[in-house]
Parts: sequence; C-alpha cells; structure tokens
Amino acid sequence: MDKQAEEIKKTVPDAKVERVGEGIVVEFSSNVLFAFDKSNLSDNAKISLDKLVKVLNSYPDTNIEVQGHTDSKGSVSYNQALSERRANEVSGYLDEKI
Repeated sequence: MDKQAEEIKKTVPDAKVERVGEGIVVEFSSNVLFAFDKSNLSDNAKISLDKLVKVLNSYPDTNIEVQGHTDSKGSVSYNQALSERRANEVSGYLDEKI
C-alpha cells in the first residue's frame, strides 16, 4: 500500500494522498472535479481521474470507495442529493476506465 500511495502522489499531484490504516485516501478538491452546484465532471476532473486510473490499473486488487461532498450552502436534503450525484458521476467514470 505504501508503494501504491507513493505512485498516486507522483502521478496525481493535484490530489491529497494519505495512508490511513490499511487503506489510502485520495482526496480531490471539489472545485477541481465539479463546478459550483453541478454534478457533471469537468474536463480537468477527467484528466485528474485518468491519472489516478493509470495507477489503479497497476493494482487490480484495489477496492475503491467514492464519496461525494458539497459545501454547506443549500438545504441538507439538497446537498445530500448533490453529493450522491457527484459520487455516482465519479464512480461511473472510473467504472468505464478500470
């Protein structure tokens, strides 16, 4: 896992990479992935995710958990739905590439 984390840090410099327990957390700033109040991936997001995919394809046994986040503007229910749409967008994109 340490080797994989280091590869991700080198390959995806615009992401925060942290080893946590037996896993690796890769965190992209939401403004890198999505425009305000949107759930469709930006072109820059796809470039960043494509870099991550290169590393993930080298480690086929990697399990991935995708989480979506929003800011605190809007209602809790609206932000929850937006977070879920964002997570689904990233997950779908990665499924196509891996």
